[in-house]
Amino acid sequence: MKGLATTLTVFSHPPPNLTRKQLTKLSTTDLLKKLGFIAQPNAGLTHWLPLGKAVLDNVSDIIHKHHRDGGCVEVSLSSLSHNSIWSKTGRWQNNELYKLEDFCLAATAEEEITSLVTPFLNSYKKLPFIGYQLTRKYRNEIRSRGGLLRGREFYMKDAYSFDASKQEALASFDKMNRIYGKIFDELKLPYVKANADSGDIGGDLSYEWHIVNEVGEDTIVKCDSCNSCGNVERVRNSEGERADESDVSYYLTNENELVCVYYPKGRKLSLKFVKEEDLVELNEKIEGEKALNSFEESNVDNLNTIYRLIDQNVGPGTKMPDLPVRFSKNHMISFQGLDITEAQEGDVCINCGNGHLHEMKGVEVGHTFYLGTKYSEPLNAEFIDKDNVRKPFEMGCYGIGVSRIVGVIAEIMRDEEGLRWPAAVAPIQVSVIQSGEHKITGFINKLEQNEVKFEIDNSTDIGFGKKLAKSKLIGIPLQIIVGKNYPVVEIETRGMFFTEKFHELHNEFGSQWGWSIEEGVHSVNIEHADKVINALLKDM
Repeated sequence: MKGLATTLTVFSHPPPNLTRKQLTKLSTTDLLKKLGFIAQPNAGLTHWLPLGKAVLDNVSDIIHKHHRDGGCVEVSLSSLSHNSIWSKTGRWQNNELYKLEDFCLAATAEEEITSLVTPFLNSYKKLPFIGYQLTRKYRNEIRSRGGLLRGREFYMKDAYSFDASKQEALASFDKMNRIYGKIFDELKLPYVKANADSGDIGGDLSYEWHIVNEVGEDTIVKCDSCNSCGNVERVRNSEGERADESDVSYYLTNENELVCVYYPKGRKLSLKFVKEEDLVELNEKIEGEKALNSFEESNVDNLNTIYRLIDQNVGPGTKMPDLPVRFSKNHMISFQGLDITEAQEGDVCINCGNGHLHEMKGVEVGHTFYLGTKYSEPLNAEFIDKDNVRKPFEMGCYGIGVSRIVGVIAEIMRDEEGLRWPAAVAPIQVSVIQSGEHKITGFINKLEQNEVKFEIDNSTDIGFGKKLAKSKLIGIPLQIIVGKNYPVVEIETRGMFFTEKFHELHNEFGSQWGWSIEEGVHSVNIEHADKVINALLKDM
């Protein structure tokens, strides 16, 4: 049967006996394991069991659909990649690569896809081109915590665009960001697109895609006026009132010179911004008291240079810490008016100058990059343009952490009763639970015709109440109870309502269909139950 799914495998049946207190204490990873969604033999490694794979496949289907609608071409590259191409781009020394002699397990595919398509995209007439794949990736993740958010092996969608000019590459970049918007809209989770640091991937324009929730590790700030949004690692703050007091951080240069960085007390220093000022070469490994002691030991003649880097909001009237080492003013160099602290809650938006920034936590699940010629030039990846001149491709790359999305949804949607899946990704959307013998063939046929993912729980080793509890524990959005009130059936709602448009349908057809709602339970004649189910699932 096309719409039929089941929880009745050895991995998930019979369900575990868990009290509400036990449920609350379980981590989301442990809950997924106990309920038969995944197994993890080691930290960072995941076996996908039938229920978990169903969720993973449903997320993947949404991603595939929007990439295909956007004209992207699906490929599937080898998991092994030779060091010859990674050496050309300078990334073979990356410590996060799993290396097998002259090969590595692919963590990403900029080098491989570029080498693959170059012979085929030899003319500007064949551009633009966007290829993508959804495959397992591998990363020697030091901070692997055993869950789905940070693993050594994971599912990722990675796409790559190839264009003839920067203007056309930026058009592809915009197109891919629109595709991402459609994907996250369909997932129905709160998300933001944030200006971001391009990191090791490179390029000079990138966006992070975050699911907004307090479980996130990243801090995002968003303007309440112009809605500009960015990771605090990227967002600059505007010059404001002079600070009453400053903090100071101490570092050394590679020549054992002392660097004193002054910034408003209570704000967070951004070493990234300090580096971007390009004033001194910091040795980040030696800081604080260690830096002061090392400088003092070497400053025998009091001739070693001291650099003072001073934030834009530290100046006249600001109380600054005394310098705790011997110094000579003749060997002191000061740089003032620097923008070197992270943006924070309440800052004036530097983008519009009117609004204020508000902080939120987010889990990064996607990233889009405009790369320029960062990879095409070292790989000699060229095409012939309309003037018969050889030029390197202008590129972009675009990633989505598919297994990470599954982990995030489980984490932020769960409650004291168990898991709760949005209807679009739920392994099963509807549980049909019967008490007694009733004719439901016509009802089941309608569910199949509507492509509803359903389960008829005919197990004999657990009773009616346990079946209902199992369905809710696993997070199936709707439970259909066919019992003593037949032909009226009851529809219990486990899923979260993102919208409540079903009320419009109820107001119009409630009387005609015998549809009533009491304390969240919907009762309706089985002849019309399929229409109510469709309406509820669309809102979930």
